[in-house]
Amino acid sequence: MKMNRRNALIGLGSLAVGGGALFGSGAFSQVQADRTASFSVTNDGSALLGLSGDGSYVTETNTGPAGASTIEFQFTKLNDNASSTFEGVLTITNNTQDGADKSVYIQDDGTVTAGGVIDFVDSAGTEGSIVGSANAATLAAGDSITCDVVIDTTQGDPSTVSTVTIVGE
Repeated sequence: MKMNRRNALIGLGSLAVGGGALFGSGAFSQVQADRTASFSVTNDGSALLGLSGDGSYVTETNTGPAGASTIEFQFTKLNDNASSTFEGVLTITNNTQDGADKSVYIQDDGTVTAGGVIDFVDSAGTEGSIVGSANAATLAAGDSITCDVVIDTTQGDPSTVSTVTIVGE
């Protein structure tokens, strides 16, 4: 076979591909590295998503680190086979400093659900239920939404609910 430029290039290309296959490409599939990170906890008045209760049915206790709060719902002596509405008991505020709108909703867990045993409804009547991501209320920076809590014992037993998850995205 006569050696010409084309054959030399084909030979060098084959050698490079074969060498890469034999010794690997130098790429990697996993990396682990230690990095420092810091996190801080703040009370609800300064948090990115502020929560406040009416003081009667929803109270706030400072139990966590740095004065972090726990919101506790207290509804007692509910009528059986009835729907009870507690007006204006929870206010959610968008405290973000970036000026961005946030979608806020109560996570649907099967008991806390729109039209279910426990529902959270916009007190102003403009949003309706805010349970479930499909029912999220959009809050501009600094805006709030105040919610009524509707407990419908015809739908089930509200005493089985131990937590309510409020989501801000």
